[in-house]
Amino acid sequence: MISAQHLRMARAGLGWTLIDLAEHSGVNPNTISRYEQGQEGMVGKLRKLEAALRAAGVVFGEDGKTVIVQVPLLDGSKKGR
Repeated sequence: MISAQHLRMARAGLGWTLIDLAEHSGVNPNTISRYEQGQEGMVGKLRKLEAALRAAGVVFGEDGKTVIVQVPLLDGSKKGR
């Protein structure tokens, strides 16, 4: 299950607003904002958020010390940056 930190990092990496993520996931933007601020989220909604981000190419990971979020290059980005 993704954490609030995963969610914030993935959304920023994709260049998505709360509205963008809400449209892709079907989750209310206020709910997303509350979860990003550290409030507990309902499992079903978190699964929807994670599924929308994974569908956009995001890969999540964690090794106990580091949170890992890989996002695809944005259009117009140069490789190697």
